[in-house]
Amino acid sequence: MALISIILLSLIFFLWKYLKNQKWITKQNEANYKQQLKFIEKENELQIMQAVIQSEEAERKRIARDLHDGIGSRLSSLKMQISQLSSKDIPMLEIERITTDLNNSISDLRQTAYNLIPETLLKLGLELALQDLCISMATEKMPITFSAYEIQKNIKESNQITIYRIVQELLSNALKHSNCDEIFLECSQNDDLFLISFEDNGIGFNPNNMNNFTGLGLKNIQNRIAILNGKLDLKSSNSGTIFNIELHIQTNHE
Repeated sequence: MALISIILLSLIFFLWKYLKNQKWITKQNEANYKQQLKFIEKENELQIMQAVIQSEEAERKRIARDLHDGIGSRLSSLKMQISQLSSKDIPMLEIERITTDLNNSISDLRQTAYNLIPETLLKLGLELALQDLCISMATEKMPITFSAYEIQKNIKESNQITIYRIVQELLSNALKHSNCDEIFLECSQNDDLFLISFEDNGIGFNPNNMNNFTGLGLKNIQNRIAILNGKLDLKSSNSGTIFNIELHIQTNHE
């Protein structure tokens, strides 16, 4: 009886141990499954986000091309025709007024097309495009100091556009909302790592309430950072805002 009791107790102990192990294994499998689901969901979100942004950029290119080749050409042609008119047909003051309006329209059209897809980026590369962007957005009351280090021209074009849009959004947000009078922008590259350091001396905001600032374009910045598997370090106070962004880029190897 004692031997049978020992055997039964041993069986019960091993059964309890087995069931406990199985329960732990089941929990681990459930945790792994949930983690895999989260990973798949994140990957799907990134793919959808990337597809949307690529579609937006393709549409920007199409509209910019249509504006430049269509309306832009017609306005330039009309300007030439007006300049050939003599003062006998139309009073000189009227010609000057029409010419001024046309010049303004052509300038606005070119700026719109540039905002859609900057030619500098496509023709001369990211560094010059960023420099040109800073020059175009700076004012006497709000200078922009831009520094660039080791930025290569072999960065994949889609990555260049993403970086350009991030910087463009940072500058636009600062101009619209920060009430700053000085901006510092530094961009550098180390192989497949691209770093953006952005600082203004504006009024700042509460980073904990970023989800409430949908109008500031911060969500667009976050989305583009996520596409390049990047990281964002944000510090803001009533004395200014600092963005430190780390992006993982792709290059075209010859």
